Amino acid sequence: MNHGLNMHKLIGIFLVLAAVVSSLLLTTGGENVNDRGASQIVRVENALKESVTPLAWGAGKTKTSNQSARTSIGPHDDPEQQISEDLSDPRQQQSNEPQTEKNEQLVDTQVLMSEESEQKEDENARPEINTSIQQKLQTLIYQWQLTEGDPANLSLDFRGLFNDPENDLLTYKASVTPSSVYASTLIDTVQLSGTIPAPDDSSGSNSLQVAAKDSFHDDEENPWTVASFTFPLIEEAQEQDEHPLIGKTFYYIGFSNHLGNQQYDYLVAYCNAVLFINGRMFFATSDNKTTCPAETQLKSVGSYTLDDELLLAFNTQEQANQVWSVNYQQTYSDEYKEIVVNVTQSSAVDTYLLNSLRNITEQRLHPAQKWQTLSYYFPLDQGEYAQAYVTFHLEKSSYAQGENGEFYDADININIVGRELSCAIIEPYFNRFTFAGVDQYGDLISEVNSNSGIGCLEYQPLNNYQSVFIDFNFEAMTELIDGEIYSIIGQVKSPYRNEWEDIKFNVSWDPDNNVFSN
Repeated sequence: MNHGLNMHKLIGIFLVLAAVVSSLLLTTGGENVNDRGASQIVRVENALKESVTPLAWGAGKTKTSNQSARTSIGPHDDPEQQISEDLSDPRQQQSNEPQTEKNEQLVDTQVLMSEESEQKEDENARPEINTSIQQKLQTLIYQWQLTEGDPANLSLDFRGLFNDPENDLLTYKASVTPSSVYASTLIDTVQLSGTIPAPDDSSGSNSLQVAAKDSFHDDEENPWTVASFTFPLIEEAQEQDEHPLIGKTFYYIGFSNHLGNQQYDYLVAYCNAVLFINGRMFFATSDNKTTCPAETQLKSVGSYTLDDELLLAFNTQEQANQVWSVNYQQTYSDEYKEIVVNVTQSSAVDTYLLNSLRNITEQRLHPAQKWQTLSYYFPLDQGEYAQAYVTFHLEKSSYAQGENGEFYDADININIVGRELSCAIIEPYFNRFTFAGVDQYGDLISEVNSNSGIGCLEYQPLNNYQSVFIDFNFEAMTELIDGEIYSIIGQVKSPYRNEWEDIKFNVSWDPDNNVFSN
């Protein structure tokens, strides 16, 4: 009986071993067991141990872990291996071979994404034209009024015309086909300048091209994306009347307590430019105290007609009618003219000296030489004018002088060619004279007015006609600033402003060359 029992035990053990071997063959899928390596033996041993060892962390967690593992297992992964992982301690599961393989797979995916990004960078696209914006800009351009001979001072804001797929920084340029018109770009605005040419026989031949590029295509032969626009038809120039104010740009000096973006507590002198041509009025004003506007800054501000010798203008900028009347003119050459005009706007009347040369007018803002003389036309009887000159004296003494103990001395000198001039002639017409600017201590304003006497004195040089000068007084603590611009204004009384022009000019203080007149 014992031998029979032992035989039954041996047969049972044999059947168990056979079942284990059969299970291993099935899980290898026909592979050689030795090829699986030592890890298969470890898994068999662990399985045998677990068959007789109770689970320490419960069936619930085993199921949860098994479900979690199933979500990440591939369709061809080893199921025996998965069962082994389900039965092993989760703290050991982090170091198992399949987990390492999955980590390696994630690293490979990241590398592929980086290569795709580099590929996209290599395929950087050019800027694209926003056709909707292009059509809107073309509509605006068709509204331009272009007349032969007019200043081509037009601007076009092309913001949004170009889109870059990668939002790269763009560079712009512009060009035009008429040779007399020039184009430049500033940020996303095209500025045209020059003169409108004669009408072209071929319609639509005049055009504007705006181009954009990014830096990724600089090495290409033509990296630009170009948007083209057609100009409207150019009108022929009107037949110009023989009027001295028409067809030429004139410059003249004005004054105000506001210039550019700055407000002053005193009056400052600056330059204006005006052009009447083809029934249109063009105007520009300077934003500084030293230069006149360039012709490229002229903007259309209204229209004009002629009534005999009067030029009747409507300034849309100021919504006001103006009457320009010529009082006197002096022609030195075809290019160089000086014209005394009075301009009536509402009930106000002002007289200006117009000059056809910009650089001559700018000498009133920033004298070009030490002994600078400025033209002034002195009214005589019956509408006649005499040629006069204004000079200025400014210096700093090494000792205190004047009634306030000041060290500075400033004078306006006025003389008429071939005539005697006295204070009795000057004083009735001028209301006040001011010297104003900024010194080391703040605003500097020196004024003489008709209430206390305009400070007029007479001077009799040897072998010459008598002249007059206006003397300015300063405080003892006055200290002018090197290079600072100071404005000198002599204001004419209201009843005489239709014939007399205000005296107005600027000076720059230079301690090494501080006298620019005699």
